[in-house]
Amino acid sequence: MIRLIIALILFASSLSLPQVNIIWNSSQINYNTLSGWLDFEKAGDAWKKRIYQLDSISFRIMSDGFSLTPQYTYLFNANEIFAGLQIYSIGGDLEGNGFMDFYVLSYSGTSPYRQSVKIFDITTNQTILERNDASFYFSYPYLEDVNNDGLKECIIVKFDYPLFTGYSYEVYSTTSTGIEESSLPNDFHLFQNFPNPFNPSTTIRFNLPTASPVQLKIFDIKGELIKIIVSDEQPAGENEMIWDGTNNKGIKQPSGVYVYQLNSNSNADARKMILLK
Repeated sequence: MIRLIIALILFASSLSLPQVNIIWNSSQINYNTLSGWLDFEKAGDAWKKRIYQLDSISFRIMSDGFSLTPQYTYLFNANEIFAGLQIYSIGGDLEGNGFMDFYVLSYSGTSPYRQSVKIFDITTNQTILERNDASFYFSYPYLEDVNNDGLKECIIVKFDYPLFTGYSYEVYSTTSTGIEESSLPNDFHLFQNFPNPFNPSTTIRFNLPTASPVQLKIFDIKGELIKIIVSDEQPAGENEMIWDGTNNKGIKQPSGVYVYQLNSNSNADARKMILLK
């Protein structure tokens, strides 16, 4: 009887699924360091991922594979630190060297702060494009094939500063194609609103990895709830919402700094924006 039981156990074990085994265990990461995987190196029509780390001093891309050894490093300057370390993948390879390019925003002056933008190649630490002029406020860049030639153009909006009486578009050619190019260091992402500063309305964009229940709220600088923009399920991918500068009662809000906060499942993020009349 005992032999029969043992035989049955061995037979059942032979039918079980393979075990899930750990293949890598990282060393400890400082609590104040943001870390994860991002699309970095072109591999045919897809992107090969690398581990990145972001802290208050630098942005680092690790060596290939399971590694926490930095291969490429970008050091933030004082104005980029002042802007809150707003660094992002731009979503493509602008100069055709096979690596993802990045952009970083910086603030200078006094409120409303003047924003400038720099696109750079972290593999060489060379600046691809920088827009910084004391008379203008520059938006974050985005890629779009606006002339249907199969290549994405880089678009930046230039606002008159400090009065914001008008704006113009700047369109730059690139070698970036429409191949699945991720613009995010991770799947959940809250973008900076555009335009910013704004009057009378602004667009808030966010990305979701899957269809999820979402809450997008607006707060004033004192932390008081001004408006709930959305509170229901939103589809996977990029979503856009518009805030028209009113509260939940439809009353126009005064000029000032506001905070928009996005919550989705276990993810949350918040950013500042400026309503300027």
